[in-house]
Amino acid sequence: MGVQFDIRHAVVEGGLAWPVNLRLVAGSINTLAVKDFRWARQGASWETENCPLGQGMVDLPEYARMLRRHRITGPISIHFEYPLGGAEHGNREITVDRKMVLEAMRSDLRYLRKVLSASRV
Repeated sequence: MGVQFDIRHAVVEGGLAWPVNLRLVAGSINTLAVKDFRWARQGASWETENCPLGQGMVDLPEYARMLRRHRITGPISIHFEYPLGGAEHGNREITVDRKMVLEAMRSDLRYLRKVLSASRV
């Protein structure tokens, strides 16, 4: 039994406290979920808006450094929850070219690999 640490939710719900939260559960983390978001004004309120990795509020470079510092390893799951023509919801019929969806996935994977590689310094 262990924790799946979701950095996007940690930042949304904990703001700048996510490093403290990560340290508190570091010894119990078995899997990692990676995704990004930004705050967007929706009328009179602020809402979260999912976006590609590296385009939002999640400090993935610092997150990668902390994972290394705390020797947290294990499977990493990239979540594609930003608009991808319905693919982000698992729809069989999507409203965008499939090549666009695959390129978005490749782009996020390249970015994550780059960030993880840079944290090995």
